[in-house]
Amino acid sequence: MKQRIFKDIRMVCIIALVLCGIWALVMLGHFLTMCLAPNHDFFSRMAGLNIMDWTTHTNAKIIYFIVYVICTAIMIWLCVKVVCNILKGIKEGMVFPKSNVKLLYWLSLADFVYMAVNRNSTFLYDYYSIYFNHDNFTTPFIILIIAMMYKVASQAVEENNLTI
Repeated sequence: MKQRIFKDIRMVCIIALVLCGIWALVMLGHFLTMCLAPNHDFFSRMAGLNIMDWTTHTNAKIIYFIVYVICTAIMIWLCVKVVCNILKGIKEGMVFPKSNVKLLYWLSLADFVYMAVNRNSTFLYDYYSIYFNHDNFTTPFIILIIAMMYKVASQAVEENNLTI
């Protein structure tokens, strides 16, 4: 039974890594399009946004763009790191490696910043209103709750291993 559960967890982790890879490729394409062809941004047309105008507020847009790229890279890296730690933990016989607790807390914070930057990407298209909605707080809050549950599960597994 235990081997079957570990096999299922490995499969879910592999699927998660594939999804992270797809996310990274899509965002890489998006960022390259924004840098190399700012007047022909395929993604902006799909979203119904105007063509990017890099001629106005250039410094602010460059800073925003850099923060957007860094936030995306951090989010993808944290997700991949959590999944890799789970796979590594399975090899060692641990389902909830303790090293993921801090990563999940950081993921919650990174998601808040990422959501704020992502939701306000219209700044690059000369829409100067900045807004926050429930998504900016809901997803990081859910990740925070999962991190707390993961911490309790990790402690319970550790205590169970010491008992036996």
